[in-house]
Amino acid sequence: MIGATRGARSKLKSLCFSRATSETTPAEIDRVKNYLNWVEAKTELVINEKEFALPPEITLVQGMKIRRSTSFDEKFVQRGTVLWMDFGENLGQEFSGRHPGLILKIGGETAIVVPLSSQSPTTEQLASGIYAKIDHVYNFTPMTRWANVLNTRAVSIQRFHFKSIGNVKGSVLDNVKVAMKASGVFGS
Repeated sequence: MIGATRGARSKLKSLCFSRATSETTPAEIDRVKNYLNWVEAKTELVINEKEFALPPEITLVQGMKIRRSTSFDEKFVQRGTVLWMDFGENLGQEFSGRHPGLILKIGGETAIVVPLSSQSPTTEQLASGIYAKIDHVYNFTPMTRWANVLNTRAVSIQRFHFKSIGNVKGSVLDNVKVAMKASGVFGS
């Protein structure tokens, strides 16, 4: 199956780069390379989907419950957990790439998450009320992060990287909820 993946990647690469001209910018070429890398990674996820298993020390906490660990070996992934995850490739202004994501709810093997960005919103974006400021993610590099609630989405837990697990205070989840209400998309 891997050989078939490489063959398909080669054909796709030829197709993408055959359309390049002398006016194709380095940024456009990088975007094609990133897309090809994403296609390859996504293909591997699909091929290995049936073999996926959570690391043995990880427990998913379903719904809106919050559990506290009683052991250093025990790790709960639940509402308020922050993990690095792959959001795939974008079209236009969609959020993409590998970023931390704040888990809002887990159901089965899918989670509702909002991606976090270190890029500050503009004054106009901030005034819209759809951004929540996250001053601190515990167990992550200290920096201010931002959540644009319009980027909230359902993702498979297979997109999670379990190496670094962080969390946020309950007040951050409250701020995300306020931004969701302000967006007008998630109810009043």
